[in-house]
Parts: sequence; structure tokens; C-alpha cells
Amino acid sequence: MILSLISGFNCKIKKKKVSEAIQIGEFRTAGVMENIVNNALNEIMYRNEYDGCYERPEYTVLEFYKKGSTHNCFWVGHRDLYKEIYNPDDPETIGANAKIKKWLKENKITLPKVALYSDHSYFSRLASGKWYVLSYILDPKVLNAPENKFITENTSEYHKYNISNHPEHEKIMKKWISISAKRHLDFENSINAKQRHRLKLNNLSSAKSIANDNQSSDMIEQLQKLNNLFKSGALTKKEFEKAKKKLLN
Repeated sequence: MILSLISGFNCKIKKKKVSEAIQIGEFRTAGVMENIVNNALNEIMYRNEYDGCYERPEYTVLEFYKKGSTHNCFWVGHRDLYKEIYNPDDPETIGANAKIKKWLKENKITLPKVALYSDHSYFSRLASGKWYVLSYILDPKVLNAPENKFITENTSEYHKYNISNHPEHEKIMKKWISISAKRHLDFENSINAKQRHRLKLNNLSSAKSIANDNQSSDMIEQLQKLNNLFKSGALTKKEFEKAKKKLLN
């Protein structure tokens, strides 16, 4: 038996469409049939035929640490959300998705056809015996991504075997990898992961610099536009300062 201490799901809606969503979980396992729990987590993370902390064709990035029952796993990719929720490969998730489907229907909420995601998972008997999980999904349009012509997981422009043929989508994925890598570092800090268990994400530094450069350029361009509007008299000083503060924050 695994006792859940904290679990939650939250999403951001724009014009009746999910733009971002986050799910978190914290499970206490210390003193609860530890050998059985260790084996169960090993099955979930490494022997699940549908998802887990091992190389899969649909993962763009996978980084992990594993020793004994301890794991620290980070993976990034893309998903066909409608298939994930309405026709998942894993039959065990059909029932779990019932509440989500009901909520979407009752509130007339739509989903992005293709979503970017990052998954984060950490467990160690040396860190209070807690299993921490975090999942994040994003509509690529939030990052000003181009449209997708191909929706299914295997045909998507974001699939690692296809992405080199779609340079604009590749730029978005690199930016997303950078954002997600930073999120994993924050995740490790927030749960006080043991230093020796932490992931070395130096291989993502090029993606980080692309994202940072793009963000800096965008901000400079927007500040310049605000400044031009202020000089032309289109914005009052108060409006200019308010808009600038919002942008910088």
C-alpha cells in the first residue's frame, strides 16, 4: 500500500482551450511493506510497456540516475493528447481519464492536438522514502510554434526521427527542452534530492543558450516598441511604466 500525502492537478485555460497543465504527486512509502513497494516502483518505472524511465522512440530526451531502489528520472517529448485521454494504449488509464473527459465535456474545453511535455520522478529510501512525481504539458503555441500538419505521435514534426526535417519545430523543441531542464533542477531543489543522485544536464546547455538568447531578444524588441510608443505620445508615462514593469516581471 502506498500512502499519498499530496496530489494535485491544475491547468491554465485560454479561450476555452488548455494551454498548460501540471500534475504533482508526493507518495510516502517509508515503513509500508518496503520490499513490495520497491519492486512495484521498479515495475512502474522500468518495465511498463507504455511509458517509463527507459529509452523509447517517442522520447526526445531521457536523462536518469538509477542505483538500487533509488531513481531520478527526467524525460521530454510530445503527445497526441486526444489519443492519450480518449484512446490510450495503456488500458489501465482509461478509467483514470474518466473524470478528465467529464470535466472537458461539461466545461466545453478543448485540448491542443499536439502537446509538449516533461515528466520528472524521484525516489530514494535515503530521502525520507518518498516518491515525488511531476508532469507538465504545454500547447506549443504558447512558445509561438508553427502549426502542425501531422498529429499522431509517430508522424508529428516533433518526433525525434522527423524533427530534423522541420527546423522551426526543432527550435521550439530545443526551447522546451531548456525550459524543462531548468524545471527539473528546480524540482530537485524543492524536494532536497541527494546531491549524488542529481542529474548532470550539461548536455542541454546548447538548448539553454538558444532559449535564453531568444527570450532576451524578444524582451529587448518589446521594450524598444514600448519606448517608441512612449516617445510618440501613444502611451503616457504612467502607462509606459506599468507596461514595462509587467514585461520585466
